[in-house]
Amino acid sequence: MFRWFKSTKTDEAIRAAVSQIIDPLAFGIAVSETAAEYFRAQKNMPISKFHDGESNVMEIWMGTRLEAISRLWNFGSASRELIINPETHPRLLDAIIQIQPFLPLREVTGDEIQDSISAICRVYDFLDQLERDLAVPFHSPSGEYPGSISRYASFVLEMQKLHPKWQAFQFALRSKAPLPDIPETIFNSLWRDITFRAKMIALCSKFGPSYMATMAALRKKVMEVNEDLSPIDSMFVKILCADDPDRIQ
Repeated sequence: MFRWFKSTKTDEAIRAAVSQIIDPLAFGIAVSETAAEYFRAQKNMPISKFHDGESNVMEIWMGTRLEAISRLWNFGSASRELIINPETHPRLLDAIIQIQPFLPLREVTGDEIQDSISAICRVYDFLDQLERDLAVPFHSPSGEYPGSISRYASFVLEMQKLHPKWQAFQFALRSKAPLPDIPETIFNSLWRDITFRAKMIALCSKFGPSYMATMAALRKKVMEVNEDLSPIDSMFVKILCADDPDRIQ
């Protein structure tokens, strides 16, 4: 499986590198399985637009994230292995860097690399549409007019930063340089970007695009009935500060 881990490194260094690879693979598999469970249980999607009013921000945040990441799967020859596996995904990363401008193909090509790139674009197409529908304030206008920003810009920038780190890691494997920690995968970077955007979508879904003003009005109503504001205030601050809903306690 780890055929490109061949160099003059000691066995200990090789085993250290391999152990770092297992975690990203396990994480990617866990996300895929969680998404499958979510789709079996959730009847109305996207949750940000069709929730029953009982769903809270956290539920919408986590649900939107799973709905978005699911766009990676089942698109032509798109390869889960290329996106998740640290051993094989540098091939995809190289291709992403080489394809400029970053133009997705909407139709299936049968090519593993191209369909995987298009599958990633489907994730951003989904998020972009939700951001438009819910008037998310952080949404960047996209189009052909001056000042527009590609909906894929944040992803491309992250890949440009990630590419030299993988070049360094691969060089170290084939040389006598100290082996650095294995960089994150395309999947991890994508997951982090999706998580942030899903949070903003969830906030606007529940409170509207002026979510700070809505929160102020909600606090006023709570104060009028002499209820304790601290639980509401605390959770709101935690959500705004959090990078991941799984880390909120």
